[in-house]
Amino acid sequence: MIRGKTMLGDVRRISGPVWSFMTAGAPPLPPPPPPSTTTGSIVADACVRGGQYASTNFGATAELVTKFSTDESFRREAFLTLDIAAVQPGDQVWLRLFGRLSDTRASSVTVAINKVPDTSWIETAISWNTRPAAETTEWARVTVAGTTGQWYEIDLTSRLQAERLAGRTTVAIVLRKSVDSLPYVAFASRESASPPSLVTRTP
Repeated sequence: MIRGKTMLGDVRRISGPVWSFMTAGAPPLPPPPPPSTTTGSIVADACVRGGQYASTNFGATAELVTKFSTDESFRREAFLTLDIAAVQPGDQVWLRLFGRLSDTRASSVTVAINKVPDTSWIETAISWNTRPAAETTEWARVTVAGTTGQWYEIDLTSRLQAERLAGRTTVAIVLRKSVDSLPYVAFASRESASPPSLVTRTP
């Protein structure tokens, strides 16, 4: 036996008390995260831009840019179609987005989310000129802060549960602004490494 450790084949036991130690002041382990499961997907997303870009499709870009400007050439909106077929009664559902500001001329920018009744638009064809009209009632808002990308979750539970109750399995939304701001908001698209998704948590 070498310093309390038995060699292979040595059946002797270490005698004497066995001590256990706990570091004084050690913080408790953090609680586990709440249950989280992806229950739906984003089946289409694209941003559109006005002015000289009004007929251009941006469906293959890695970012969904949102900006309002009095100059329509700088005005941009982002459209998403959500697959909500897997959402069940009682589910709490969030839209998860990875977003950032384009620069530091404002510390934060707020973007509105509105429903788009027409879900037939095509990611590789939509443009400013062909974009479907949105409802005027806001579903929610998300405030994006800083130029470093981070995750944002927007609670759409009541809205999406109402859509499921009405028998719908897909819903389209638009992310847009109605007030001018210097930086634009860029959310990661399906073509990026941090794509948007729908997440549900059990209460």
